[in-house]
Amino acid sequence: MPRLKPSVIAKARAAWVKEQASRRCAEEQAPPVEPVPVRHKVKGVSTLVGPDGKTKIQWIKTGEIRETREETLARLMIEIPAIMPARKGKIEAPRGPAADDLLAVYPLGDPHVGLLAWAPETGADFDLKICEDLMTAAMRDLVLRGPRASRALIINLGDFFHSDQGKGHTTNGDHHLDVDGRAPRVLAVGLRIMYTLIDAALEHHERVDVDTRIGNHDGYTALMLQLAIQAYYRNEPRVHVEPTIAHRSYLEFGACLIGSTHGDRAKGQDLESLMASERPEAWGRTRHRYWYTGHVHHQTVKEYRGCVIESFRTLAARDSWHAGQGYVSGRDMHRIVLHSEHGVHSREIVNVGALLAGVKKT
Repeated sequence: MPRLKPSVIAKARAAWVKEQASRRCAEEQAPPVEPVPVRHKVKGVSTLVGPDGKTKIQWIKTGEIRETREETLARLMIEIPAIMPARKGKIEAPRGPAADDLLAVYPLGDPHVGLLAWAPETGADFDLKICEDLMTAAMRDLVLRGPRASRALIINLGDFFHSDQGKGHTTNGDHHLDVDGRAPRVLAVGLRIMYTLIDAALEHHERVDVDTRIGNHDGYTALMLQLAIQAYYRNEPRVHVEPTIAHRSYLEFGACLIGSTHGDRAKGQDLESLMASERPEAWGRTRHRYWYTGHVHHQTVKEYRGCVIESFRTLAARDSWHAGQGYVSGRDMHRIVLHSEHGVHSREIVNVGALLAGVKKT
């Protein structure tokens, strides 16, 4: 066997020493590997054992922990207020006379923030910018109309966001939706829209109540929306936020009783009996009872013996699925003024055509 030259041996040894030093350095600097990632649970363990009975290598199989709705709500109630900055500055209460016996109600029919539609396919373009422009322009138009009411009620009737959990799906559905942008961007724009609507109401009403209902498209983000609003306005005593926990909410105003729900669960005449069962004392004290719902994207008004049930249109355009199914409902937003003793006092409506004309001029 030929003998290696000393220079070759020296080079080989130097390379080996360098390799070992690099390996030790990498081992020392490498961060420790968490056996179980955050929000994961162990699903199984596989172990390779050598002939000597010692463990050679081990694999830990994990899976993401799926929260229940109650667990998600509990976590969000802790996390969101901690990271959500409070609104800076104050909006001065409006000056001039305002009627204490009037309540201005602003129902938001299924805003579907994040929906993406292409006019050649659906009949109208729609994206985050169009959504924000329409909703804010509608609110700024409506707050200036009708009699001055000292109190306002903004009701999000559900499906404020088009998709849930950042997957481009509805809460429980697996059908992929057309969504404009990444989930964090959609959430950011949605929050900005709500803050703008509430600020506009604060400029014209002394007190603003905010009621956010759970939709079938946004079962989890609806919870986030309510908690974010509550955290953002925590230093604003003129804003009162109703908890988003139950699928139905009630507000009593003098002789008026208002129920709000998305409309995908209990429907029709069942809402009348539910109101009487869930709020029997308020039912007995009031004479004018109203249910405000969304979900169906078209306007219906049905009067029962004990209350009037109304569904509202949306300002959002049709997505590809609704266009394919032949839905052709109008698009508008309402302002309903209730008198504390006499019920409905007045109503103002702004439709999408007027809004688009105004938006394009600006």
